[in-house]
Amino acid sequence: MFTEDQKRRIVEELQKRSGAPLCRCGNPAGYTLMDGFFLNLLGDGKNVVIGGAGIPTAVIVCNNCGAIWQYAIGTLGLLKEFGLG
Repeated sequence: MFTEDQKRRIVEELQKRSGAPLCRCGNPAGYTLMDGFFLNLLGDGKNVVIGGAGIPTAVIVCNNCGAIWQYAIGTLGLLKEFGLG
């Protein structure tokens, strides 16, 4: 689960980098930041190793159209700040 400060940092970083509202459909319904990291597991296409290599992401869901976006925590520069690097 994210702390309130972690949620704030994710949203700040996304807004700083995108320069646009997070809800891409333009509806004022806004978005929901899912509470916790999603981990995209890396594998060879046939096998996945639980606990193996992966990419931690923050996930935003549009409150209007339901679109889902994943943002790599490392690319946002937050791995160390969140204790993941």
